[in-house]
Amino acid sequence: MKSVRTADEFLQDILDWAEHIASHLSGVDYEGFQESMLLQHAITKCVENIGEAAMRAARLDATLRTGNPDFKVDKAYRARNVVAHGYFDVDFDIVWDTARYSVPEMALVVRRILSERGKGRP
Repeated sequence: MKSVRTADEFLQDILDWAEHIASHLSGVDYEGFQESMLLQHAITKCVENIGEAAMRAARLDATLRTGNPDFKVDKAYRARNVVAHGYFDVDFDIVWDTARYSVPEMALVVRRILSERGKGRP
């Protein structure tokens, strides 16, 4: 049976995957990331899932795009497409920057959105 998910559940997924990234990279510097194929693959999968969740949330609730210009749905989904479909040519410098800068920024935006909607986790 197919489960029906809400935009807010997809937004929460973004936060969950962002937390996975933070956990995976805790205590890891750039060199450590570049030397670990396991970390590269784990972070790439998290970025992919964040992009998918962002697009699904936006498709379910158009106000996420129109009312939140700092919710970078298209950017996140493009990143998802690059790592999912261009897996053979992923630039791990970009994945590192995405994980260290773009994902935390998106998580802040999503936390704000969920808080405004009264849906954030305590």
